[in-house]
Amino acid sequence: YTHSGMGIVKTCKPSESGACSSTASLSGCVKVKPCVPLVIDKACWLDASSCDKVQAGTSCPIRCRKGWQGTAGFATCPAGNVDPTMELLANPPECFCEDPFPIPPGYKWDKDVKKWLCATGYAGAALKRCLPGPNCTTLPILEGCYVPVPCEVALWEDAGSSKTFLRGTLRFGPSKVGDVITEEEVISYKVFFTDTDCERLGQPIAEVQKKGVTLGCCVADVYTVRINAHVELGTTRLCIVAVTAQGIAPDGGIVDMEDIFGAFQDKVEFSFTIVGLDYATLKEAPMAMFELEMALKEAIAAEASNNVKPSHVTLEFSAGSVVVDVVIKPPYPIAAGDVQFKLASNPSMLSVGLRHAVSMVESLTLLGLIQNGLTSITNLGRPVLVTDYRGRVGTSSAPGWVRPCSGSVLLTLLVALLSTFGLSASRELRA
Repeated sequence: YTHSGMGIVKTCKPSESGACSSTASLSGCVKVKPCVPLVIDKACWLDASSCDKVQAGTSCPIRCRKGWQGTAGFATCPAGNVDPTMELLANPPECFCEDPFPIPPGYKWDKDVKKWLCATGYAGAALKRCLPGPNCTTLPILEGCYVPVPCEVALWEDAGSSKTFLRGTLRFGPSKVGDVITEEEVISYKVFFTDTDCERLGQPIAEVQKKGVTLGCCVADVYTVRINAHVELGTTRLCIVAVTAQGIAPDGGIVDMEDIFGAFQDKVEFSFTIVGLDYATLKEAPMAMFELEMALKEAIAAEASNNVKPSHVTLEFSAGSVVVDVVIKPPYPIAAGDVQFKLASNPSMLSVGLRHAVSMVESLTLLGLIQNGLTSITNLGRPVLVTDYRGRVGTSSAPGWVRPCSGSVLLTLLVALLSTFGLSASRELRA
């Protein structure tokens, strides 16, 4: 009860009988009332479920719903409330969507300044956004950080390269960050030999400081670099990467060595049969076929050479249990003849590796694709060297690419698609 600020009044009423007596009564105390439940219509991220029956002089927590984060707020019912229509005095929290997990490439959380920043080698300004989802859920995203890559790479100008030594001129444009040509965060550019997966091989073969030019559009010959270097083992590309105050960019503009030296025509071919698998059934399980292909490529690359990777191996499956045709195109300057000799000199080891690779693909067993529970490798052909080299060395130029290294998987798929239709991959891609 409360006197509501009016005080408590004692009233004495004389006796109606005329006797010298009176009756005393007290007034002024009123029963306190709870406030009406808190209703939140347009802020679905707030949880006010504890604010249904808040008594006078007490408070209730207002929390951020699951998927959101923030320090809880509160709502208070005034002390001494006697008005049954009194609304709660709300002090809601400021809610933010949770941080994305896993953290996407290009971003990092700085616990000292408590904000998102661009990761090593990236440029721009990190921004966290909370996209609305169904049923008041949210999708946190990070944006604003990009890899600075040359906006364009000009034609390679050869000056007498060989398969083991690269000599010529490389020209490229300033860095592009997102859709903007800017070198604000770039210090210099370095040129590396890289493998198929764009892993850098050895030390940079050239470096040039940024010019800091301001251009409204891309110009492909702002930078000129003379290249004179021995080709690193396993090389398939030249990669031009920007160096920022945060470190070396993870991607860059590239020039394929094929476009300098000519197509990788020296290759090793052989075939074998996997008995215990049915090709028609395997085709109906694309994920199992993909896992089988990856496992076989790894096994073949391991037996071929330390510098041959699964990406240098292509496989083609066909019917007859499962017939596998293998083509290995070693990277520069690995001699295909050396790879052929190593594989041919120990066929039993190759067979064991292939059989082990098949046994490690668990999806084949889980989906019941292995007939009678057993597989074997038969008809393992002797690896042969196929030589039909059509070199490009000695020509004046080779095309450059703006494509960053992270696009290598997409390029591989595109090349495979073009090959299916009998097209020249390099010609069609340049077109």
